[in-house]
Amino acid sequence: MNLREELDKFWDWAGVNIDEYALGINPKKELPVEWESHYPNWDRLQKSFWLEINEYKNDFMQKRENNILEFLGIDNESGLALDVLIEEMDEKEQDRLIKAGCQFKMPQTRWQIAEFLKESNVSNGRELLAKMIIKDEDKYVQRRALLSLSYIDPDLAKKYAYLKIQDEDEYLRLVSLRLLKELKSEKLQAAITILQDDSSPLIKEELTKPN
Repeated sequence: MNLREELDKFWDWAGVNIDEYALGINPKKELPVEWESHYPNWDRLQKSFWLEINEYKNDFMQKRENNILEFLGIDNESGLALDVLIEEMDEKEQDRLIKAGCQFKMPQTRWQIAEFLKESNVSNGRELLAKMIIKDEDKYVQRRALLSLSYIDPDLAKKYAYLKIQDEDEYLRLVSLRLLKELKSEKLQAAITILQDDSSPLIKEELTKPN
C-alpha cells in the first residue's frame, strides 16, 4: 500500500483538496463531525500511514514526511495518528517531524504538533511553542500551543497568556484568562482590569467565577 496514493483517493472521495480542507471547508455536512473516518477505505488509509512511518524511520525522505503530516491533519478528530507518532518515533525522528510540522500548511496538523511538543523531549520545544503562539495565523493553533506551553513551562506560559489577554479572538482571551487563574499569575488582577468591559459573554461569565 502506498500512502500517497491512498491520500489522493481520500481527497477524491472528500471532494476537496488539501488547501480547501486547511481552510475548514466541510464537504460532508451530512456526516457526523468525524466525517473523515467515514471514508469507505479508512482502514486501508490508516494501514498505509503505519507502513509509511516504518519506511520513514528506515529511510527518511521529504515526501514521506509530508505524507505523514498530511494524514495527521486528516486524523485530527480521533487523535490516533498522533498517539502512534508519540509511541513509535525516537527523539531524533520526533525532532525532525515536529520542526517540519510547525510549518505545515494544515492548521489541523499544526495544533497536533503543539500537542506533540507537550509529550516530547525536543530540546527547543518551548521556543517552538512560543513561536506558534505569536506567529501562527490560526487562532486555534495559538490556543493549543499556549495550553501545551503551560504544561512544560508554566512561568513562560503566564507571560504569553498575559500578552494574549487583549487578542481579537475571544476564545484566546478566555484561555489566557483561565491560565492566569490556574497558574496563579501575579498579572491576574491586571488582566481582570483589562477585561472588565469585555463584550464577550464568555469572558463576562469567567470574570464572575472565583479566582
